[in-house]
Amino acid sequence: MKTSKYSESQITQILKQAAGGVPVPEFCRAHGMSSATFYEWRSKYAGMDASMISRLKTLEAENLRLKKTLCRSPIARRYPQGLLGKKVDFISKRDGASTQQNTRNRHIKGQTTWGFRLCYLHLRNVLGWPHNHKRVYRIYCQLNLNLRIKPRQRIQREKPLKLADGGTIRTFNVLDDHNREGLLAEINFSMPAQVVSDYLYRFIEWRGLSKIIRSDNDPEFISTHFKYWAERLGIVLVYIQLGNPQQKADVERLNRTMRYELLNQCLFDSIEHAQIEATQWL
Repeated sequence: MKTSKYSESQITQILKQAAGGVPVPEFCRAHGMSSATFYEWRSKYAGMDASMISRLKTLEAENLRLKKTLCRSPIARRYPQGLLGKKVDFISKRDGASTQQNTRNRHIKGQTTWGFRLCYLHLRNVLGWPHNHKRVYRIYCQLNLNLRIKPRQRIQREKPLKLADGGTIRTFNVLDDHNREGLLAEINFSMPAQVVSDYLYRFIEWRGLSKIIRSDNDPEFISTHFKYWAERLGIVLVYIQLGNPQQKADVERLNRTMRYELLNQCLFDSIEHAQIEATQWL
């Protein structure tokens, strides 16, 4: 086996220095090594110390010696394609039984929550086993060690409300972020930017101008019309981060309470009827 000019401690130091963010080509030129060598080290020795790398090299050398000895044996000359290829006879049965036993022992020792990838990396990088991922996965499944994958739960988004005639309606609620007071509860068939800005303009005439309006990223709030309306009045628009509705948890709580206490309890005959009930509830 060809010996490397780098010792185990030097390899660990190089891998640690590479984690600092230096570009790989520049880093390799400084150490007089090729990029292929660096990537090979990182794939084989990542997370190991010098003693573990030395042990892995010793196991690889021993494995190569055993393969050469096996190739020169009478059995290998009799079955030249069977011993070291994909169709392994008694060697595969012996190695498979050993792999099954060691894998079973590993899980009995308390690692029952390990997935296949973690088991495979442990066998290759820590224990130094030469078995490929296909063999390990086959035995992993035969031992019924594969973990159940929890299905991803889809968010059940609430559908638009319906009137007595089947038409859908939408609600537009405004909450004071300072004292948690419900300020506005408007209901309409649709809520484009023009309608939203008209609601807020009438509200400003009643309660005064607001300095900041915080909202989600719905189309009516990020439209050019709404941004121009706010800029003309000197209002700063603040948007929550995408996928973080908890940043406007007070409004979400108001929407839920309104749905449970009012919208789910009534059957509205018209949009005017729904608006009257919403104003009284607010």
